[in-house]
Amino acid sequence: MARSQQLDMFSPPPVWLETVMRRLPAHDFLSVVDVALAFSVSTTKVIEWIEQGRIEAVNLNAGTAKKAFFKIPRASVVALAEHIVAGI
Repeated sequence: MARSQQLDMFSPPPVWLETVMRRLPAHDFLSVVDVALAFSVSTTKVIEWIEQGRIEAVNLNAGTAKKAFFKIPRASVVALAEHIVAGI
């Protein structure tokens, strides 16, 4: 008797990665807002990912008294999405 495969209730659905990729603007560098919208999370969560090193980002206001202004390489966002799907 064949056993049915049980899906992990915490893993994203199979189309999740495609949805994230479709939501990302076709730019080499993205804003925190772009990434937040693509992943359906808050901008605070994206900044947390940057601080944790899960996403690479460049602070364009580094070395100044101004608020951080991050630009995020698209490749870093794609890599994070793939890691999430893989459960890493």
